[in-house]
Amino acid sequence: MLSDEKCRTIKHDVEQDSKALNSIVNQLIAKYSKELDNYVDDVKNMLENRTKLSDDEIEDLTIKVPLYLYNICDGIETLGIEGDTAKQRKTQLFHEAVMEYEGTIRDKESYANTKIVNEALVEIAFQRAHKKLKLKMDAAMQICQSSRKVLSRRIEDSNLNKYDKGM
Repeated sequence: MLSDEKCRTIKHDVEQDSKALNSIVNQLIAKYSKELDNYVDDVKNMLENRTKLSDDEIEDLTIKVPLYLYNICDGIETLGIEGDTAKQRKTQLFHEAVMEYEGTIRDKESYANTKIVNEALVEIAFQRAHKKLKLKMDAAMQICQSSRKVLSRRIEDSNLNKYDKGM
């Protein structure tokens, strides 16, 4: 029978382990996304305090976001390389542990899996950081595209107003 208290304990332990892993992931991506994160927070605050951004602010957004994306693209590639390195290290340590243990193949694999827990978590951290940074890049690209559309619409409206006044 499933124990409610046991499940709560397991859930708590998983949440605590996840907090540590999430902290590592956030540290890995911070050096690549900090400028963009700060800028997006600033824009979000501006939008919360008023109904719309000025033309100059939108123009600034269409220029700055791609510049911040440049760092993110570098980070995505770097995290991919580091993730591959972490995976290779984990695999190497797994094979070394299998070779040093005596017993059946199942016993050897079980032993090896217990020896590489930390390496597996580091590999997961790099994979998650890579994925999270890619998601930030995608969201930033959508922000940039949206700002371009808004700016284009405003320019078009301005041109129509000039045309209407000229008649």
